[in-house]
Amino acid sequence: MNKRILNKLHYVLLALVAGFTACSKNWDDHNAVSLPGLTSNLAVHVSTNAGISRFYELLVKSGYDKVIAGSKSYTVWAPDNTALQNLDASLINDSAALRRFVAGHISNQSYTTGAATVALSIATLNGKYQVFTATGFEEANIEQADEYASNGVLHVIDRYVTPRLSIWEYLATTSSAQKDYLHSLDYSATDSTGVAYVANTYTDKTAVNEEAGKFTFFILADEGWNLQLQRLQPFFATDSAAYTLALTQWALAKNLVVKGAYAATDLPDTLVSVSGVKVPVNKAAITASYKASNGYVHVIGNIPFRLQDQFPAIVVQGESPSGFSRTDKYANIFYRSKADAAGNTYNDIMAYGYQVAQFYIYYSVKQVPAAKYKVYWRAVAGNYDSQTITFQQRIAFNNWETVSLPYTTVTLNNYDEVYLGEYTTTRYGNNTIYLVAANTATTGQNTLTLDYLKLVPVTE
Repeated sequence: MNKRILNKLHYVLLALVAGFTACSKNWDDHNAVSLPGLTSNLAVHVSTNAGISRFYELLVKSGYDKVIAGSKSYTVWAPDNTALQNLDASLINDSAALRRFVAGHISNQSYTTGAATVALSIATLNGKYQVFTATGFEEANIEQADEYASNGVLHVIDRYVTPRLSIWEYLATTSSAQKDYLHSLDYSATDSTGVAYVANTYTDKTAVNEEAGKFTFFILADEGWNLQLQRLQPFFATDSAAYTLALTQWALAKNLVVKGAYAATDLPDTLVSVSGVKVPVNKAAITASYKASNGYVHVIGNIPFRLQDQFPAIVVQGESPSGFSRTDKYANIFYRSKADAAGNTYNDIMAYGYQVAQFYIYYSVKQVPAAKYKVYWRAVAGNYDSQTITFQQRIAFNNWETVSLPYTTVTLNNYDEVYLGEYTTTRYGNNTIYLVAANTATTGQNTLTLDYLKLVPVTE
């Protein structure tokens, strides 16, 4: 290697060494700024900040000073001294209440304001979720943000956060027929560790007791509760008055929970319940509201539910049968996917060429309300299939031999919904619906076909 090349390499190496030295100095300067904060834990940071000395006293009294001195990461939202000067003395002297209060200002993990570009729902150590934004913590404003400690982040806020009751906890403090019914659904349960606790069928289904959820819950005044029960009860008629009442109460109660937290001022005129029913809201009928830890509770005089929303049409899909009158004719059953005259795809069933009179397909339909129904079907034949003539079929309820509705002619290539007549059931419960063929064994004359059957309750 010649001398000129060696000199060039020498200069390159010198430049690299100089660069690394400069980078090292910059990193050392960076650490010189950051390390003083990061060498102390959160308990030390709070104890040395004179502006939050009262909160530190509460930390010590509750024992949470030892928690935030640990190795895990935490975020502390510490109310300043001014915010705590009027804190209720009874809370300070109640050890359990004080622990809940202090824990409501601490969360696991580190949360900086830079992470809160959108509002975050943060689980605090008391199990409640609080809203954290770049400028606030619930209703409090952040006065000092993002003070880093060795095990987390400290924010100073201008007011304290009072632990709120959840929707389910708030309900327990009220007095109403609705509350009495819902708590009648309590039952004993055991968790995975063998510890017994009180569970509830309603919260199992609606989750209104869960802190992580966000719901709007309506408590009906007794007059409104009883009025709605009277309207609904005929649709749940059974041979047992007690069972009828239980069915009716459940049907009403499950429509009083809505996903999403809506303050009274933000309520639209119509919501949709967790069970899919429209909930018309008259804000003028609200007599009280409570902001819960997992949403809002509104006490309301009445909710004028529409019966047609609570009892929608029952649609039975033809291609989903429960069974057939004969089990030796499966080769003659066709599950089809076809296009109608407008090019829309539909699925249906066809029974053809089985050479049996009054062959039938049946459908098990659960939880049919007691009501009068207008009955419709869509039954398509002749759409590129073997059927070349019109034929008749009929619908029967609960017994295939019962002539619930007369035979109706199925014309070829008719894609319209056809009205069949009315059917009334006087008892709530399960129902079996039969699609019955003509009383002939002649192929083409005893065909069965069904896209869907629709039962529309007459509610008014």
